[in-house]
Amino acid sequence: MKSRWIGVLALLAVSIHADEDRVKLLPLKSGASLYFGQMFNIRDSLQDAQNFNPTVTLPMTSLWMVQEAVANERLRFSLGIAGTFWYPFPEDKSVGWTSFRTGGVAIWQAMGTYSFGNLEKPWLQISVGQQNYKYNPQAKNFGEYLFRSEAYPTTVRTGDWSAIDNAATGIWGVAFKGSFLDGLLKNDFLVTLANERAPLHDISFTNITSLNFKDIFQIGGGITLSRYIQVDPKKSRPEFAETGWFTWTAEDQQELRDYIQAKLVQNPNFLAGNDDFTRKLIVKNSQGVDSVATVVDTALVVGQDYWAASKRPLVMFLADSAKKADIQYVDTKTIFLMGRASFDPKPLVGGLRGVLGPSDLVLYGEISVLGLDNYPVYYRKISERMPMMAGFYLPTFRYLDFLTIEMEYFKNPHMNSDYIVAFFRQPRPKSPNGTQPENPSIGDPFYDNIGFSDQYGAHHTEDDFKWTITGQKSFGPLSVAFQCGTDHFRPLTGTFHPSYTEAATTDDAWYYMLRLMVNI
Repeated sequence: MKSRWIGVLALLAVSIHADEDRVKLLPLKSGASLYFGQMFNIRDSLQDAQNFNPTVTLPMTSLWMVQEAVANERLRFSLGIAGTFWYPFPEDKSVGWTSFRTGGVAIWQAMGTYSFGNLEKPWLQISVGQQNYKYNPQAKNFGEYLFRSEAYPTTVRTGDWSAIDNAATGIWGVAFKGSFLDGLLKNDFLVTLANERAPLHDISFTNITSLNFKDIFQIGGGITLSRYIQVDPKKSRPEFAETGWFTWTAEDQQELRDYIQAKLVQNPNFLAGNDDFTRKLIVKNSQGVDSVATVVDTALVVGQDYWAASKRPLVMFLADSAKKADIQYVDTKTIFLMGRASFDPKPLVGGLRGVLGPSDLVLYGEISVLGLDNYPVYYRKISERMPMMAGFYLPTFRYLDFLTIEMEYFKNPHMNSDYIVAFFRQPRPKSPNGTQPENPSIGDPFYDNIGFSDQYGAHHTEDDFKWTITGQKSFGPLSVAFQCGTDHFRPLTGTFHPSYTEAATTDDAWYYMLRLMVNI
């Protein structure tokens, strides 16, 4: 990490000093913010799914500086440094240092931008380096799914480093931003590297197009070829049985019959007590009492997908021997889609512009598909990877800068967590019970539904609906902002990293956050 930033800074310094007579340092931009908030009924421990804290207080202070330099009239460099002080989440009574304030400093922006055409309204800008990017101008909290989501496991994010009005993302790569027909048509093409969530360093390609009809109606769409260049395919498509499956065919069925018949000719008692072909069923006797019966199992359903890590003996036998070469695995390489729209009625009624604020009455929304590829076991339905959000700016008649309410519906049956990817390097969801991966009940319906309690089928629906209210009021360089609701916020841990699992995992979890900020 350090070498990357040293290289960026060295490039920046060399570029600036290449022609000192033409270099102009712009005024330093800086600011500071003080946060205070509380979270209620939130998950405060990865170790115990039932360990919910009724109240967690989250104070935080941030300071940032941005220095821009113009090398010539078309080439501009920007370097941003930020420092943050916070109390680690969660507070662990057994670990004393989690009760003390911690802090860190990082470079959050290091980029160069070259403009083509009219400098006031360039038709193309190329930006290289670490930079902030935002394609949904109305979104304050939810949305921006193309860059704040993962497909396998399916996760979305909001906030992270700043809970309030932070619907943007930091990208590492190259952005080509085009503006045509006097701003009517805009098109951005980006080449980005995965630099925060494993597997790292995969390269993605994104194209986003938007149309602006006289600021009344905006519509946009985008596509991301996510992780299409895999630097290390073994990490991007790991071959773990837990993320593998095979499809049982009629040819497989006949081959298995022939194999068993040949074994029976050699040994008539071949199936008796053979753990590869016998399994225990839980059945009810005539009195309705559960009992265990041992049966010979030599058949699988033709056309059925079977979880390679299933505990069904016959599946284990095939996964370990005859069918091992046919096992397929989840691949994080996939395609994302996005569509968004907004409507502002104020230009249609001229008198409203003088009374209402610039964002008042704007209605907006976004919907995405996080991965077009379905996989057996965990990722069977596209509808479970389709977050959708909508927002509306309430009229404040210029008493506030803005006041918006946003809602999101995301029918994801799994935990919204990166924990298993980070620590197991497997593209599978985390179980709600602790730090172990989720074991699916959908892996093998015939086997899993007979009562084996060690397989957990997640249908996590308590966090499908989210909402937030966000507002701000400015007094010159000073502003006061607030946000409340329930979203995908992940408080900072003691290791200078947002927590791997979102805090609000139940329908009664919520938070409020206040921010006092000054910009110079």
